[in-house]
Amino acid sequence: MTTEPTITMPDRAEITRRLESVDDEINMSQRFYPLIAKKAGATLSGRGIALTLRLAVADYVGEGLPPRYDRSTRTLAS
Repeated sequence: MTTEPTITMPDRAEITRRLESVDDEINMSQRFYPLIAKKAGATLSGRGIALTLRLAVADYVGEGLPPRYDRSTRTLAS
């Protein structure tokens, strides 16, 4: 069994600082970046980072949770 490489997310202030260095638009800083910064200190794999971003986007745009993916049938479940 192979283990995916992981990374420990920086603290909230560092996550926010890095994101704002790329785009410091006020709405992103106040609403979107805090959704990502919730994972401060967490140890995540690449998949975990991708899921964190996907869920933050869903919350930001008001979609709620994405549909569940059924790996056995390779389809989205409702």
